[in-house]
Amino acid sequence: MIPSNFRPLSFGEVLDGAFTLYRRNFRLFVSTSFLLMLGLVIGAAVVGGLGAFLMAVMPGFMAVLVGLVVAIAVAGGVTMLWSTLTWQAAQSYAGKSVSLPDSVAAAVAAAMTLVGAGTLAALAFVATMIAVWLAAAAVMYILASLGVGWITVMGGLMVFLGASAVVFLVGAMFFGVLPAVMVEDKGPMEAISRSMELARGALPRIAGILFVTFVIVWLPSIAIGVLSGGLQEAFNPDAAQAAVSASPVSMILEQLLAWTVIVLTMPFLPAVLVMLYYDRRVRTEALDVQILTEQLGLAGA
Repeated sequence: MIPSNFRPLSFGEVLDGAFTLYRRNFRLFVSTSFLLMLGLVIGAAVVGGLGAFLMAVMPGFMAVLVGLVVAIAVAGGVTMLWSTLTWQAAQSYAGKSVSLPDSVAAAVAAAMTLVGAGTLAALAFVATMIAVWLAAAAVMYILASLGVGWITVMGGLMVFLGASAVVFLVGAMFFGVLPAVMVEDKGPMEAISRSMELARGALPRIAGILFVTFVIVWLPSIAIGVLSGGLQEAFNPDAAQAAVSASPVSMILEQLLAWTVIVLTMPFLPAVLVMLYYDRRVRTEALDVQILTEQLGLAGA
């Protein structure tokens, strides 16, 4: 029989299905998130410390190269985290067995493809974002030149919200890149094309689901930052230095709490991406019918 979750899902069912995946695989998801985040933090600290030392004794252009290596190392760690969790969510959603070693192996095998796809998607997104905000800045300049205060303020606000919405819609076009690589073994260009194909005609819905997901994932961390004064310390070096001098233990505990919250919430986003990916395949390709046909064919054989 075809799994009941392979069917068109409503807005709420996508989020509810992601929560179900998270709850069903809580131990695996959280342990994966913890181990990979820990490796990322340690790796970034080691590479960053080494980079800081080398930059102090190297010429300027070599320092830039070292900084680039650090950035690539961090990006690689983040890619491993996202791809591993995405593979786990996809396997679980399809009713297949999943383990930490297998998921890490799948992520390692797809690492180069993911780097290529991520780089191309990032370049396309950044280029579009720059174009959108340049256009928005031009419109704001025209509004300001009119010399009417309320038009400038209200018009500027509308332009800002509109530009933000366009940028978010563009970002939503790439929602399926990770699942396309991890599930269908697509190459970099194929994965981007696949994501855009699946997103066609449903960008506002996808963007809305992703917006709610981002709120769910990041709101707890933001709340901790606000309650602990972490945001003030981030934007005020004097406040940060005072906090460290006054209570370094308290600051360490706050950082550990924030890190724990990220570890707990991070797996939810890949789960949502997987739910969206399969939902769009069911809606655009009748994936549920394809699976049922294959099962009937196997049964007949």
